[in-house]
Amino acid sequence: GDNSDCHNCVAHSTNNSHNIKWVNCRFKQAASHGYDLNNNANYISFINCQFDNNGGDGLYHDHTSFGLAYKCLFNDNAGNGAYYQTSARVVQCVFYNNGTDGARINSSGAVVCGCVFEDNASDGLYLTGGGTAVVTDCVSTGNGAYGWNIGSNSETHLWNCHSYGNSSGEK
Repeated sequence: GDNSDCHNCVAHSTNNSHNIKWVNCRFKQAASHGYDLNNNANYISFINCQFDNNGGDGLYHDHTSFGLAYKCLFNDNAGNGAYYQTSARVVQCVFYNNGTDGARINSSGAVVCGCVFEDNASDGLYLTGGGTAVVTDCVSTGNGAYGWNIGSNSETHLWNCHSYGNSSGEK
C-alpha cells in the first residue's frame, strides 16, 4: 500500500518486473545492497523512500530500462547511495554520508534535478555513459573527491548548480 515500511528488505534478481512503484518505504541494514534491482525490470519508481545503513549500495539499479527516485534519502550506506546503470530520473533527493559516491549514474539520458550531495566519501555525483545528461538546481558540498565528476558524457548540461567545499573540486 501507500504506507509500506520495508525494514531490512533486499530483493535480489527481480526478473521481468514492470511498472512497480515503491512509496514511503525504508530499505535499511541489508548485508549487501538495500535494494538490488536487475534483469529486465522496467519502469521502477521509488517515491519518498529511504535507503540507509546498508552493506553495499543503498539502491543498485542495473540492466533495467528506466528508474525514478523522487524525494528519497540515501544515507550512511557502505557503497554508493544509489547506483544506476540505466536511464535515470533523480528528483529532489538527498545523498548524505555514503561510503563511495553519493550517486553514480552510468547511462545516457540521465536527468538529475533539485538534489543535494553532501559529505560522501568520494564524488557527490559521478556521471558517465555517453549521450546527453542534464543536472539542474543541485548542490554538492563536503564530498571526499569531486562535487560533480562528469566522465565520458558527450554532452552534459549543469544548470544553476553549486559545488563547494569538495576535496577535489569539480571535474
